Amino acid sequence: MSKAKASGTTKLGYEDFFVKAINALRGEYKGVHPVISGLNSAFRTYYGEGHDPVVESRKLAEAGKLTIIPCHKGKKGVMLYVGRLEGKNNGEAVLSKILG
Repeated sequence: MSKAKASGTTKLGYEDFFVKAINALRGEYKGVHPVISGLNSAFRTYYGEGHDPVVESRKLAEAGKLTIIPCHKGKKGVMLYVGRLEGKNNGEAVLSKILG
C-alpha cells in the first residue's frame, strides 16, 4: 500500500483509502454511495477539511482506479466502484445473459 506523509503522520494514499473504504462499506453491493455510506465524511475527517473527496475520486476514476456512476431512482449523487466497470451494461452481453 502506498503511504502519504501528512502533518507528521503516515496516512494512506488516496487510492488505498478509497479502495479500503469501498470494500469495507459496500456490504452485499459492488459499490457505495459516498454520502449515504459516510465515505466522504470519513475522508474529510482522515485527511482534514482542505482535502476534497470528490476531486480525488474523479482523479482516480480518470486513472482507471475507480468507476463513478450517477445514481438513479430518486437518489442524488453517484456510486463509487473499485476498478473499471467497462462494458457491464453492454446490450448484447446483457441479452446473451438473459437468453442463456
